[in-house]
Amino acid sequence: MDGYKILIVEDDDAERVAMQTFLSKSYIVETAENGYQAMRYITKSKDFSLVISDIKMPVMDGIKLVNYISKIDSNLPFIIVSNSAYEYVNYKDHYPNVIFWIDKPINLTALMGYVHGIIMGLHR
Repeated sequence: MDGYKILIVEDDDAERVAMQTFLSKSYIVETAENGYQAMRYITKSKDFSLVISDIKMPVMDGIKLVNYISKIDSNLPFIIVSNSAYEYVNYKDHYPNVIFWIDKPINLTALMGYVHGIIMGLHR
């Protein structure tokens, strides 16, 4: 999957490193520790294929990040991962960029499947 770039936005070091290590086997992966840092990366370099973001983070949370990015790039897909992702599923119509809402702990093999499906255009 050469050339596809994913941004992982996660404030928990262990979760971020685990996703980065696993997904970097197939994709170019960059990381951010909060939504504000991610927002700066995305506005500076618009070549991300996908964003995987936690919801609850300091500085800027994942929902604010989705809302901000949706205004500048309505085609950039998101996967949201959180301890409370199920709380947001009822609001999925408000966040068309969010393709999947995944509860933690994250099953990395399943995450790779979701990522691959989005990258290949199977989910939208």
